[in-house]
Amino acid sequence: QYQIGGVKDGQIPKSGKSDKLILAFQRDTSGFVGTIKSQKKKIGRYVEKVSKTDARKYLKKKRKEVERLLFPSFLKRNLHMARKITKEIMYLRWLDSRLNKNTFYKDIEDIIGVWHDKQVLLPILSKAKAIDEAKRLKESSRIDLNNLKKRVHEYYKP
Repeated sequence: QYQIGGVKDGQIPKSGKSDKLILAFQRDTSGFVGTIKSQKKKIGRYVEKVSKTDARKYLKKKRKEVERLLFPSFLKRNLHMARKITKEIMYLRWLDSRLNKNTFYKDIEDIIGVWHDKQVLLPILSKAKAIDEAKRLKESSRIDLNNLKKRVHEYYKP
């Protein structure tokens, strides 16, 4: 459906287990939404008490963590943690209006997410002996990492 790296749905072997997981997730979605709504009500009053200064300090600390994970050394093993922290920054950016104008965190979160999806898909293609598709996906994945590294270095360069 998403044509990750040029690989189409028809080229991905079907798995009965994954279909069952998808159906279970869809069945449970309304429960997830209910949980989120009830938790939002519970924590809402506390969020209002957080000072802007404290919120900005927290977000600054998180941005520094992402920087340490990605720059100056860019290591694949740090991408998962960098993405987790970046998502947190994205979810909390409303606390600091200056972050709404900054597209860097959204960009890298998207790139890391697409790269991760390709990493998950590669073993499936290999198992299905879809050699040409796996080669294209590996090359596309390599390009994603290069683009990410370039974006990171442009953002953090001295």
